[in-house]
Amino acid sequence: MTHFFTNPALVTLEEVAELYEAVGFGTRDHYLSNPKMLERLFGPGVFGFFARSAQGKLVGFARVMSDDAVCAWIAEVCVNPSYQCNGIGTALGKLVVDRFGHLAIYADGLTERNDLKFLAKLGCVPRRQLIACSRRPAAHSPVVR
Repeated sequence: MTHFFTNPALVTLEEVAELYEAVGFGTRDHYLSNPKMLERLFGPGVFGFFARSAQGKLVGFARVMSDDAVCAWIAEVCVNPSYQCNGIGTALGKLVVDRFGHLAIYADGLTERNDLKFLAKLGCVPRRQLIACSRRPAAHSPVVR
């Protein structure tokens, strides 16, 4: 059974770095090179929703940036590939919507077809005129066009 929680003090930088690497968001060394990275990732205005396996392994999390007054932005929903397709991402997404459903919720789909289906299951409706910008890819990351 998966355990869900919202307290970032219950995760370590090592766990978060390992999960980011597992889903292809850089290398764990990048995250571990800054000892203050965890407080930057989950600092003021950033909310975390976490999932642990029955064995205690961090298997997923969602990060949301919000003023908690007008809007919220889903920064990412990460689920370890070995645990995907088990409802963990959907459960994390539902926790986000339950918490921030009174606000405008924004998200950027990374793979249009799958992410749009995922967001639609949560009740998020795509807007035609939303413009998404991204940071420059890391030197070791392939550029997707």
